[in-house]
Amino acid sequence: MDTIVFEVSHEVAHKVGGIYAVIASKAPQMRKMFKEYYTIGPYDPKSVSVDFEKIDEHPFHKLFLDLEMEGIKCVFGRWVGADRVNCILIDPIELRHKLNDIKSELWDGYGIDSLWSDDLFNDSMVWSKAVGIVLEKILGMDEFKNEQVICQFHEWLTGAGLLHLKSANANAGLVFTTHATTLGRTMAERGEDLVKKVEEGKKLKKTVGDGEAKAYGIEAIHTLEKACAQNADVFTTVSKVTADEAEYILGKYPDALTLNGLAINNYPSMEELSISHKEHRRRIKHFILSFFSPYYKIDTRNCLYFFTSGRYEYHNKGFDILIKSLGRLNERLKSENSKKTAIVFLWIPTSTDGVSLDVLDNLAIFDSIEDEVVENLDEIKEHILESVCMGELPTKTTVFDEQFLDNLKLMIVRMRSKKDRKPPVCALNLPYENDLILKVLSENGLDNSEDDRVKVIHYPAYLSPADGLLNLNYSDAMMGCHLGVFPSYYEPWGYTPLETAALAVPSVTTNLSGFGRFIEDYIKEEKSAIVVLDRKQEEAKVINDLVEHMHLMLNTTKKERVRKKIKAKRLSEVADWGNLITNYVSAYGMALERIKKRK
Repeated sequence: MDTIVFEVSHEVAHKVGGIYAVIASKAPQMRKMFKEYYTIGPYDPKSVSVDFEKIDEHPFHKLFLDLEMEGIKCVFGRWVGADRVNCILIDPIELRHKLNDIKSELWDGYGIDSLWSDDLFNDSMVWSKAVGIVLEKILGMDEFKNEQVICQFHEWLTGAGLLHLKSANANAGLVFTTHATTLGRTMAERGEDLVKKVEEGKKLKKTVGDGEAKAYGIEAIHTLEKACAQNADVFTTVSKVTADEAEYILGKYPDALTLNGLAINNYPSMEELSISHKEHRRRIKHFILSFFSPYYKIDTRNCLYFFTSGRYEYHNKGFDILIKSLGRLNERLKSENSKKTAIVFLWIPTSTDGVSLDVLDNLAIFDSIEDEVVENLDEIKEHILESVCMGELPTKTTVFDEQFLDNLKLMIVRMRSKKDRKPPVCALNLPYENDLILKVLSENGLDNSEDDRVKVIHYPAYLSPADGLLNLNYSDAMMGCHLGVFPSYYEPWGYTPLETAALAVPSVTTNLSGFGRFIEDYIKEEKSAIVVLDRKQEEAKVINDLVEHMHLMLNTTKKERVRKKIKAKRLSEVADWGNLITNYVSAYGMALERIKKRK
């Protein structure tokens, strides 16, 4: 497409959420599809040091010098995490003292009520206003005057930039993309039946009143989102779910859907994943042994590892449904006298006071045992070889030295030192007593008792190879598991089940998530590797369906689990950017046509 694209987001070279993954994974395809492609984000010294490579010689050199005289610092370079695509980072140094003027412009021109806005809103308006000024200057350069140009803005944080270009009647197609409406997310998390409200709104052709946003204290963001959706040349969202929500919340149905994808080629092949699964599962098994063995025996040969992850949005992410389902599954497995155990990780970051001392002590005990065994492996191997060569089967006395056995006996005593206690449920210390997840786990009988067939590890920290616990990053930890469970109530797209599938791990999503609604069209069998829960049912039925699926997974054979892994990997390929980039091409083509009418 003979078009120049500028894509603006607060997460360009600045990893704070899911939009970073959207743009970074899409960037190589954007560079292939368009004449020139530039990303624009905030200048953040921390991100710049690891995710950005500055370039001194570039087409905007003189312009950027002039802009710095006006108080706007611009740096040109490559965004390392996005296949080194062109990147402009902007710092509105001297523009901050003009905040009130910017807010007045937004009120006078677009009715954006920001009188009581907070620092996040204010800082974003100043930054995005600077982006608008920079883009206006770039579009005025001789090199761009006769070009087809698209400026795409992601989320309300970039809104002042889009509206600046609209007010200037800029010669560029203006595209606004919302990944979730702020009011919709807030209503859902507060327990309101957003799904019902949206469905009734569509039937009656009604939209939500601005008064509701004011009641929640988010009128500034809401009115800005609304203005951007209604004033962009093309308004897009990331899923059909969010499109319906936008129509009810923002008063406009999107002109196009720009679905989120993945660069599947960047993910390991099935052969690589098969090896990685074994390696990372071994690391997880060792962690499980260290976590539970000081208290009671844990048979890891009959354990399967499940996980969930996401922001600490208890209702929106479906953690309420998941915990209730785990409680029911635990009771069912116990009543069946099942030997199977589900170890469930809750990777849900929140503030912590460091790793639990009990857990650290358990890890230290395990490490000392492992060190002792590893240190004697060569000698044990030689003893076995000697016995076989002499025509004798190895026995304890011929294989193990007395000193080694004595050391192991001492370690067994130490390992069983906590046999009169229960294992912790949380791997880290929380700075407050009334953690909602811990409270509801307890209410559902999930306290890691010895007879529990569902054992839960609340892991409220970002995974890292150096976290002192699992010592795995998020992708590696996922690869070591058997099932990812994401029963979301509010999920505009939902990368987690898609990423899980791309790593050949079966997953559960819902028909209230964008990805769940999308992938339903590609699931032809009832017991698929990606299961879409019907969350429009009453809660008891959703819980029952989830319990049934987790129970099924626990009782599948290893051979069947391998088949599901292959199917999950194949299903993820339909969401490759090579397929989904056409949605952007269509949206941009529409915007270019509409420029003519606007001009």
